[in-house]
Amino acid sequence: MILSDRVTQPDLPRRTRTRAPWALALVSLALVALAAVPIYVGERVASLQDQITETLQPALESAARLSLYQSRQMARLQSFLLTGDRTIRIRYNAAIAEEDSLYNDLGDLVRVMDLDVRERLARLSSESTRWRFGHLSIFDEVAGLEAGDALWAQVQGEYEELQGATREFERVIKGEVDQGRRDTQWWRTMQTWIMIGLSILALGSLLVIARVSWRVRRLVTEAEKRENALHQTVKQRDEVVSIVSHDLRNPLGVVAGAADTLIELPLDREERERQATIIARSASRMSRLIEDLLDVSRIEAGAFVVRPSAEDPNLSARGGPRDV
Repeated sequence: MILSDRVTQPDLPRRTRTRAPWALALVSLALVALAAVPIYVGERVASLQDQITETLQPALESAARLSLYQSRQMARLQSFLLTGDRTIRIRYNAAIAEEDSLYNDLGDLVRVMDLDVRERLARLSSESTRWRFGHLSIFDEVAGLEAGDALWAQVQGEYEELQGATREFERVIKGEVDQGRRDTQWWRTMQTWIMIGLSILALGSLLVIARVSWRVRRLVTEAEKRENALHQTVKQRDEVVSIVSHDLRNPLGVVAGAADTLIELPLDREERERQATIIARSASRMSRLIEDLLDVSRIEAGAFVVRPSAEDPNLSARGGPRDV
């Protein structure tokens, strides 16, 4: 067995850093987004749709009915001016209560709208009140042919102004409805794109999971290789210790026998020198074996590795040079 003098590390797998925490964070983010974002967008779309169906659309319909009520009141007033029928006033006063109820409903509906819409409704309600109650005196003072052109023109002009204000209010409400529909459509478009993006994110998460799984398998494989390399190192150490221990007993026995011979027997000079040479040669061999034991500790420390090589057994037996 030859011990290489090259100071190298054992061929163990290198430790690698893993990006598993980042991958798990990305997967967690994708799962949260897949669960939360569609819910939020869906709730937003549903809220806008509810606002349109429960507030904006009813307000637009109420504004249209308001214009119709005003037209009917104007028709009753004109009929009274033409015929002088006093029963028309009863129908006129009854319609005032219906119109007031409609204004109250509009007031409740526009509370969630812009301040401009609420202000327009307040001005329209004030103008309508003045218009209606300003005509009540006509039922008491004017009848039939007594109505002149000036009064006709005044009534018609006031009605057209009120109708213009009503149509403007209706236009503003319609603008709110259109804006709500545009917002709803925008959120629905965003929902589509968000779902596409989340689908891509989910696909990316699957790829990340696959990548992490591959990395985990690789790390497990590397750990197994490290363990096998460690077991191999321990096995080599045990083999070297076993061989050296066995080889150490032979020269030790030779030294002990030669020493006993020198002590117990009266030998001549030549024989004593021969026994001393045997002791020296065996001691040298034991020294080399002890160095081998030290090399084992270097192997375990990673100072160099054991590499088998060809060697002439006759040369080694004669105490030839060793490749250490």
